[in-house]
Amino acid sequence: MKKLAVAIVMLAVGFMVLAGCSTVETAKNFNDQDIAPGNEKPVAHINVDLFGYYLFYYIPIVSSDPFKNNSYTLFKDTVNVKNAVDLLTKTAGETGSNKVTDLTSSTSSTGKFSLWIIWYRDAQVSGNAVLDPGKKKKK
Repeated sequence: MKKLAVAIVMLAVGFMVLAGCSTVETAKNFNDQDIAPGNEKPVAHINVDLFGYYLFYYIPIVSSDPFKNNSYTLFKDTVNVKNAVDLLTKTAGETGSNKVTDLTSSTSSTGKFSLWIIWYRDAQVSGNAVLDPGKKKKK
């Protein structure tokens, strides 16, 4: 019985170590390169990555928390482009920009372990946060 309890605890710790997590990376140094069209001023390039582990592809076990950077949630299906875009635009607003350009997204999934019981799913979104002097920021 003790060995079973230890095995369950080790499995739980393993899932926490391999846990889904949201990652937001921001680059603000453009080395004097013009990455924004017209008279827009580039503020930041933002990349958001949401990922998690699912049972039989559809049942979420551990996945990214789209409302908190570097956090995870249990048993919630949060790995999708909608949540990644929400986190990207929230981050862009925090940089002082009033527009996001060149928005791109990608999703992927991979069966892990034997018989594709556990699946790793990933959603990434990136874009440029810019300040458009002709556009007023919404409140």
